[in-house]
Amino acid sequence: MIIRPIRSDADYRSAMGRVESLMDLDDPTRDQKDEIELLSLVIEAYERRTTSIAPPSPIEAIRFRMEQLGLTAADVAPYFGGRTRVYEVLKGRRDLSTGMMRSLNEHLGIPADILLGRSITHLPEPSNYDWTRFPIREMMKLGWISRVDDIADNGEELIEEFIAGALGRPSAATEPSFRLGSRQNAKAEPYALMAWCCQAMKLAAEDDPVPKAFNPNSVDPASFLMEIARLSRKREGARLAVTRMREEGIRFVVLTHLRKSYLDGAAMRGSDGSSLVALTLRYDRLDYFWFCLMHELAHVLVHLDDEECQGRCVFIDDMSLRGSTGCSRKATREHEADALAEQALIDSDIWDRFGFPEAATELRIAELAMEANVHPSVVAGRVRFETRNYRRFGGLVGNGEVRKLFPREGVYTDARG
Repeated sequence: MIIRPIRSDADYRSAMGRVESLMDLDDPTRDQKDEIELLSLVIEAYERRTTSIAPPSPIEAIRFRMEQLGLTAADVAPYFGGRTRVYEVLKGRRDLSTGMMRSLNEHLGIPADILLGRSITHLPEPSNYDWTRFPIREMMKLGWISRVDDIADNGEELIEEFIAGALGRPSAATEPSFRLGSRQNAKAEPYALMAWCCQAMKLAAEDDPVPKAFNPNSVDPASFLMEIARLSRKREGARLAVTRMREEGIRFVVLTHLRKSYLDGAAMRGSDGSSLVALTLRYDRLDYFWFCLMHELAHVLVHLDDEECQGRCVFIDDMSLRGSTGCSRKATREHEADALAEQALIDSDIWDRFGFPEAATELRIAELAMEANVHPSVVAGRVRFETRNYRRFGGLVGNGEVRKLFPREGVYTDARG
C-alpha cells in the first residue's frame, strides 16, 4: 500500500474511486481499513486546498458574534437603532443600513466585507453632512431622490447617493462652498439650499457637453451683459439668451425652489467644472426674470473665478433682500453684481436723463425702454424697486410670461427646447 499526495484532479478522481471500491467491500482487512483512512486524509487535504468556503452571511456573522460575546438583543440594540430592529434584521425582515453596518463593524468587529456581502476592505465613510437635516420627504415628492418607506434606515444612503451624483464625490480641495458669497435669507434652511444647489448640479451633469468651456478672460463682462439684455426686446428673448450663454459655455437650469429655501437663483460650477446659472422662477414676471438672470450671470463673469472663489463658490440669491445687504466682502460682490446688471439693462445716463423714477409714466416707460433697447417690463420693474411701490405699473412687468418659455424643470439648451 503506497499512499501518495494528491496533486491534480486526476489524482483526486483516482483516490476517490479507490476509496469507493474499498468502502464497497463486505469485510475489509485491517490494511484496507488503514488505506481508507489514509486516503481520506489526503483527499480532505486536497479539498481544503482547492475548495473555497463561502463566507458567512451578515446575519450568520451577527448571530455568531453575539453568541461568542454573550450579547443579547438589548445589548446590541444601540447598533441597530432599537431592539425591534435587531429582531427584524436577524429574521431577515429588514436590510442592514450603512449606519448599522458601520456600528457593527466598529463595536462588534464584524468585517466590512461580510456585512456588505462583497470583497472590500472598509465601509463607506460617514457623510460630511447631517443627512437628517435634508428635506428628504420634499425631495422624494419632487422626484429628486427615490421614494422609500423607511427614511430612518435608508435616508443616509439616499442622501449620500444624491450628493455623489451632484458633486462626483469631491475631495475636500474641490468641494463647493455653499455659504460663500450669498445673499441668503436668514429664514432659509441651509440644507434646503444645499439640496437645491446639488440638484441643479446633478441636472447639469446629465446634460450634453457645452460647445466650449467658459473662459472669463475671453469675455468683456459689461459688453456681454449688454448683449444679453438687448435680447429682452424679442418675443423669445429669454430663450435666445439661453442659446447665447450656452455658446460661451454657460449652462442654464430652471429648478423649483424648495419650501424653506427662499431662493431666486444661483451661480455655480457644475461637477464637470462648467459654469452654471440656475433660476427658480418663483415669481413669474419678466422684470424679475431679467434682473435675476443678469445678476447671476454677472457672478459667473466676474466673481466665480476670482482669487477667493477659484471656481468653488456657490452664489445663492434671494432677490427680495436686494438693497438690504451690509458692507461685508460677500455683500460687496452682491452690490457689484447688482450694479453690473442694472447698467447692462438700462444705462445710468439714460435713466438720469429721463428723470426716473420720479417722472415715470406708462408712456415715458415705453419711451425709455425704446431708447435703452430693452423690454418695457425691465424699466417698470426698476421703477417699482426704486420707489418700493409694487402696486404701480403692474400691467407692464410681464406677469405670467416667463413660465410659458420655461415650462419644465431642467437644463435648457437653445431657443427651441
